[in-house]
Amino acid sequence: MDRGAETRGRYARLLAGAEAIEIKATIPQQQVRSALSRYRLTQRNDEERYIYFFDTPQLELLAAGIIARARRVVGDEHDSTIKFRPVDAAKVGKRWRKYRDFKIEADASEKGLVKSASFSMPVAKGVIKRVVAGERSIAALFTEEQEAFLAEVGAERDKGQQAKTRWALDYYAARLKKKVASRTRAKPTRQGVRRVGPRSGSRKS
Repeated sequence: MDRGAETRGRYARLLAGAEAIEIKATIPQQQVRSALSRYRLTQRNDEERYIYFFDTPQLELLAAGIIARARRVVGDEHDSTIKFRPVDAAKVGKRWRKYRDFKIEADASEKGLVKSASFSMPVAKGVIKRVVAGERSIAALFTEEQEAFLAEVGAERDKGQQAKTRWALDYYAARLKKKVASRTRAKPTRQGVRRVGPRSGSRKS
């Protein structure tokens, strides 16, 4: 087998089951101005986004490959996402594919190529702001379908991993199901959940 065929075969295996490829690039600070010019991006045509990631204080969900995100887009729809990375596409249930904003894609970056499975759903305007302010529970961001996706895929990826991964999954699932109560109302950081953001104009996960 020649080198080209071998390379194509390797990438075919890496991409198996993925519906698309998303290229992720980090632009160094000193190159931002030239990148904006190259892609003709200005304050008039940009998209302002506020993106929040929720995790345990030790970032154990991220270490386990679980990403919980809320995204507020000024002047457009807001959404929330549960994402698993990496995933074996063959082990993700087919029933999730009926949802418009479920996808399995290959994330390509300077670190390599890895597949992810994500499930996004719309969030009513105003909800993300209230959650960030501590006026609503984090559960308000995610639907029952997203909770089920978290439980199903999360349980599958937990097999054979360390106990801290199981703890991280249970920790977050408990907060998804927790009801809003006056005595427990607090900002996400006080609930033991780390808030990252806002970050405007970027999409890292």
